[in-house]
Amino acid sequence: MTGLASVAPRLLAICVALSLAACATTPKSLYAWGSYEELIYVSHIKPGSLTPETQADQMEKDRQAAEAEGRRLPPGWHAQMASLYAQTGRIDLAEQELLAEKAAFPESAVLMDRLLSNLRKVTP
Repeated sequence: MTGLASVAPRLLAICVALSLAACATTPKSLYAWGSYEELIYVSHIKPGSLTPETQADQMEKDRQAAEAEGRRLPPGWHAQMASLYAQTGRIDLAEQELLAEKAAFPESAVLMDRLLSNLRKVTP
């Protein structure tokens, strides 16, 4: 038992050190979120405080940064961009973004098809 008693403090110290090291390293997100979450938050909390053009411009900067880093945009990003484009009358770009969302996240296909159908109904 004396051998185990002398090893226990060392094992405890090693476990604590490994735990602290694990806490110190934060994994990189799977997606490049940029300002996407903040823009969604602000647009819901303070409607009208940011124009669709301003939001689209910021999101376009985020897209360029993500591409430069070789990272993916998060789920819903393209659909949000499509919404902003539709609000500004840029229907062709809105359609491209909905198709991009569908391609990037196939599980969204039914919803994206419905949105595309609705978009095409209002477009002459």
